[in-house]
Amino acid sequence: MPAAPGLHWAPPVSGAPFASTLGPLQLVCTVWALLLLAALAAPALGDTARFAGVGAALVLVVATRRPPFARAGFLSALLAGAAGFASLPAWLGGLAPAGSALGLEPRPSLAPAPGALRAACDLLLGPALEELLYRERVLPALRAACGAFLAVVLSSALFALPHRDPWLVLAAFGVGLVLGTAFLATGSTPLCVATTA
Repeated sequence: MPAAPGLHWAPPVSGAPFASTLGPLQLVCTVWALLLLAALAAPALGDTARFAGVGAALVLVVATRRPPFARAGFLSALLAGAAGFASLPAWLGGLAPAGSALGLEPRPSLAPAPGALRAACDLLLGPALEELLYRERVLPALRAACGAFLAVVLSSALFALPHRDPWLVLAAFGVGLVLGTAFLATGSTPLCVATTA
């Protein structure tokens, strides 16, 4: 079955680590399948399953990247990370009224501090996977197919869906809108990764 126009890229140029014919939306489905397998294995394996699933998905996304890659300097990435951390209270402050307006029940207090594997997934592997997949791969393909505005909205929705918990879906959708817009403005994946982490 042929891919929709603008939603499938040719295999990477020579020199890429792994030649792939996966289009961005096929890649999203493959990543979601890996994450689902990790979630199914989590009751038996705990955070090891999550680490393995996110790690495998990240390896797949990185191995199928197309050069050239956008680069950001260390100071820029550090400032983006600080901005992401500093904006957290504002996000949380805006999230509660939005969730209430949508009829979501108030969320119980946060879970206890995660272990080392979970922290590695949440602070390193997860942000890198999400930004490489949704901002660097999916967003440009959708932009070519349906324009910048709709591409940001659709890629944000795809980014939010795997988060499962309604509050996390809402938060991820909002973050996706901001990061998608930032990516289109800067073209920098590292800045988006640093902001997410």
